[in-house]
Amino acid sequence: MHEKDVLISGAGIAGPALAHWLSRAGYRPTIVERAPAPRPGGQTVDVRGAARTVVERMGLLDAVMAIRVDERGIAYVDTQGRHRAEIPADAFGGEGIVAEIEVLRGDLAQLLYDATRDRTEYLFDDAITAIEQDADGVTVRFRRSPERRFALVVGADGLQSGVRALAFGPADRYVQPLGCAVAYFTAPNRYRLDGWFEMYNAPGTMLALRPDRDPATVKALLALRPPRPGDRRSVLAEAFAGTGWVATRSSPTSRTARTSSPRSWARCTWTPGRPGGWCCSGTRRGARRRSPASARARRSSARTCWPASWREPGATTARRSRPTSRCCGPTSRRRRCSRPAASTGSSRRPG
Repeated sequence: MHEKDVLISGAGIAGPALAHWLSRAGYRPTIVERAPAPRPGGQTVDVRGAARTVVERMGLLDAVMAIRVDERGIAYVDTQGRHRAEIPADAFGGEGIVAEIEVLRGDLAQLLYDATRDRTEYLFDDAITAIEQDADGVTVRFRRSPERRFALVVGADGLQSGVRALAFGPADRYVQPLGCAVAYFTAPNRYRLDGWFEMYNAPGTMLALRPDRDPATVKALLALRPPRPGDRRSVLAEAFAGTGWVATRSSPTSRTARTSSPRSWARCTWTPGRPGGWCCSGTRRGARRRSPASARARRSSARTCWPASWREPGATTARRSRPTSRCCGPTSRRRRCSRPAASTGSSRRPG
């Protein structure tokens, strides 16, 4: 093991973005991903504010612009699909619900993978099964790969993080259900969206369709509150039956539909040592999938926890994080942390 060997769990958005900055700072990142390849699909990621600054510093702005989705803005529709209110993409200086640059999550994940694979070791179709920490580093066992040693392990593997569960215990200790269910899927384009992200609301339900880069398909989003027991697709189809607009034609009957139960983090999960992780990743407005640095409200939401013995290139002393009394999640109502940040890591990210 080298003192700059870092293991990251998750090859979505956060993992490869972190690997980019780590490699630029002289570290040697390895990313392990459960899927056999970068995962396609998902909703759009807003590239605005801090996120645009980060993309520019990564030298990827031109590449991001080339894969953005052409959206005119968001339109709220009635039962007949007529626009009742519109918010263009250039409203509020491009800082409205639909941003000037919207990129499909799968496209952004592929772009970040392509930009980092020459400087990052990727272990696809694998997962972490055990983590053992000692004073010198972390021993990691994998489902397929041989056991290895790393100086630091970072969990960037989503809401149901396997690393978080291994390091801190079951997810129900740290999350609080928000009382709704959401489904994302791709549907045939039988609709006349004309470049608009169209949204329809009925009591207890929400249905939205947005353009895809492929003109033959659209991206669909269904939300239901409160969740109901049973087969997820059947529950959603029943809940949306007769609600209006295109609900019947848009029900997620395909096996490609992905459903989830949005949750918010009730506690900050700062690392007690060398296993690290993102701090308090909250669920966004409308349960939309976004980048960890996609909005000003996220300025402190993506912090990794570095061992005190680590130093940034050129630094003479190690930096330590300051205890914080508030949760760094992006939700507007911030919760009090259940414990202070550990004093063994720095809250500053490389780059």
